[in-house]
Amino acid sequence: MNEVRELLIGFEFGRETSVICYYDRKSEEPVCVTTKVGTNLFAFPTILAFVPSKNEWHFGLEAEYFGKLPGGIMVSSIYDLAFRGGSIRVADREMESFELLRVFFLESLKLLGIRNIVQSISKIVVTTKEISAPLVFAVRRALSSIGLMAGQYSIQDHRESFYYYTYSQRPDLWTRSVVLFHFAKRSLSAFVLSERKDTNPIEVGVETRERVRIPEGEEEKNRALLDYAASSMKGNAFSGVLMTGNSFDPAVYKPACDDLSRERNRIYFEDDLFVKGACYAAYEQAERHAFRGRVYMSESRIRMNIGMDMIVGMNAVTVPFIRAGSSWFEASESCEFILDDRDYLVFALQEMGSSGRRNFRMDLQDLPKRPNRTTRIRLTLECTSPEICEIRAEDLGFGDFYPATHRIWKGSISLLPEKAD
Repeated sequence: MNEVRELLIGFEFGRETSVICYYDRKSEEPVCVTTKVGTNLFAFPTILAFVPSKNEWHFGLEAEYFGKLPGGIMVSSIYDLAFRGGSIRVADREMESFELLRVFFLESLKLLGIRNIVQSISKIVVTTKEISAPLVFAVRRALSSIGLMAGQYSIQDHRESFYYYTYSQRPDLWTRSVVLFHFAKRSLSAFVLSERKDTNPIEVGVETRERVRIPEGEEEKNRALLDYAASSMKGNAFSGVLMTGNSFDPAVYKPACDDLSRERNRIYFEDDLFVKGACYAAYEQAERHAFRGRVYMSESRIRMNIGMDMIVGMNAVTVPFIRAGSSWFEASESCEFILDDRDYLVFALQEMGSSGRRNFRMDLQDLPKRPNRTTRIRLTLECTSPEICEIRAEDLGFGDFYPATHRIWKGSISLLPEKAD
């Protein structure tokens, strides 16, 4: 493809294979990038190879070749290292997981044919089966070391990618609940998307059904799918049924799909659904903003708004720092302000969907005594889990008149709702 500015990228980072797609503004849909010109091969192995004699890195299919040559070094544990954290020795140096991931991103993004990644990408969303704290750290540090700013990238799991894919389709797909069947090599799993219409904004959740093995034989495969669909879809009214996964063959599963269609379910087939969902997420977050009125919620999402009452200009306002519905690993904020005749900070907490609020006070012990409005504070908030937000306040003084002491105060806010008496 030709180099264009403001690219919107979806990147599926898998344990065995990865896929890249970009948002085509003409067709208004994601397009997967082939690994070889003139083919329909989109997935490439999640591996690297290093050739010390040439100081060269290779990824994917090339890594399979160069890693087997004399002197070549194959690195096939990129995903596992990133997921659990750690390092590995490559030639004469120890490399941390984010360093390997940085090389993997840099090399694989060359498939897009762009010369300057930082200037060309508006947003890249990385999607993976599961999220872990070490994985989030590795992805963020890898992409930031390439030169991307925090607003240019994000990470989400497959369930959230399913959410973005679904609401980027025609409304008749998601008027009721939607189920996605994912066909892996030897197993079948299901994701059920449903809305809580009694909340404002509408909360959307995705539940995962227990995975089952796929049997041998076409008749057995169809029976297994119908049985699994019956148990997975029990108790909900569905407007859409999605099928994805490399082991799904429409010809093989036609009898089961025909039966599901007779139940007034719309059946949709989509290859590489998760990476396309990540690409739609990039579009939605960077440009479209059409999902207002809905918020995706999962165990990794924060249910508490955190703000502070301030005077901005001539008006008293509550300045938001952390917004409910954000992923905990992307919820952070930093600002500076002038302290107004007090030696403490007060944060306003409001649970999602509630009109009430409570306050959290953080004392600034031994704050230097200065005249009113002559103390500048640098405030940083960062969530370390869906339940905890860490606070850091630093004394910056007031220019040459009142030099900074750079004294640090720390505190923690619980993001859990208060229990009723």
